[in-house]
Amino acid sequence: MKLLLRRDSSPAYSSDSNGLSPVHIAAKMGYGQFIYELCRFCPDCDELLDSRGRNFLHTAIEHKKWKVGWRFSGTADLGRMANVMDSEGSTPLHLAIKNADQMIVSLLMATNSVLPNIVNNQGLTALDLAVLATDKGISYTLNPQVIILRCLAWTGAVLSPRRLDHFIDDFGIGKTSGNELKKFTNIAQ
Repeated sequence: MKLLLRRDSSPAYSSDSNGLSPVHIAAKMGYGQFIYELCRFCPDCDELLDSRGRNFLHTAIEHKKWKVGWRFSGTADLGRMANVMDSEGSTPLHLAIKNADQMIVSLLMATNSVLPNIVNNQGLTALDLAVLATDKGISYTLNPQVIILRCLAWTGAVLSPRRLDHFIDDFGIGKTSGNELKKFTNIAQ
């Protein structure tokens, strides 16, 4: 790869029919070292977006490849990429919370320049997503969703600026679903 990029770096910027460039494909596969080297030769390839408006950090998080984010931890690049919103308004932190990936959430929250209070197109912050994802019934302290919720709360993340009654109505909080009833029935038995 290094030999090819020294000769011609243009293939690093080409994309396939899905809008994925080589850096996105490498992120999807979890090749952190490959991405690091690619970014050394083509410093602006971390700004490449796919057809959904996502950078390679979004792609890596979507596919639970935490080693890609870890490879860039402590760099200014990670903080810059972590605050980019895709076409749905989701940052990589939003995606990590949706995936209940505590490793990536803690890695992102350890970066000072990550902004946890960015609101997506649905009007939800990272803490809102964590609250919605957390099981409202019986849970245990090592549940990844509980750990993520605590991590966000401890680092100063806030809920979106909306009325609590609208939040409850919009997302059906407090309503017992069939799955919840089934779970409590199984526990009782």
